[in-house]
Amino acid sequence: MARRAPTKEQIAEFQRYQEQLVQFSEKHQEVVMKMRMLARDKARTELTLKELAEMPEGTNTYQAVGRSFLAAPLGEVRTDLNQAMEKFAKDLRDLEAQKSFLERKMTGLDKTVREFFSQR
Repeated sequence: MARRAPTKEQIAEFQRYQEQLVQFSEKHQEVVMKMRMLARDKARTELTLKELAEMPEGTNTYQAVGRSFLAAPLGEVRTDLNQAMEKFAKDLRDLEAQKSFLERKMTGLDKTVREFFSQR
């Protein structure tokens, strides 16, 4: 049985699917990169907190503010780092949800494209 040449509508529909898949793929890669960066920052913050836990309470500490460092009480530095850890955890959860959503969308779109070709 000879195959028919695709119509202009079919070609346009396939191109639309392909563009959507590329967009979802790019967004997925962007989310994965953000997750890696957050995980790295979280690990760095955990190590800093671990080192600060070993220091006595009266230790002089400094906190980065832009390009400079300002003296800050040890308790304040720990509090700020703990807040940063909570923010990292929340951001990672949000990005994980976004990643799952994009993966589901890509899977659904892939299934749609396969059905599109099986109907031809």
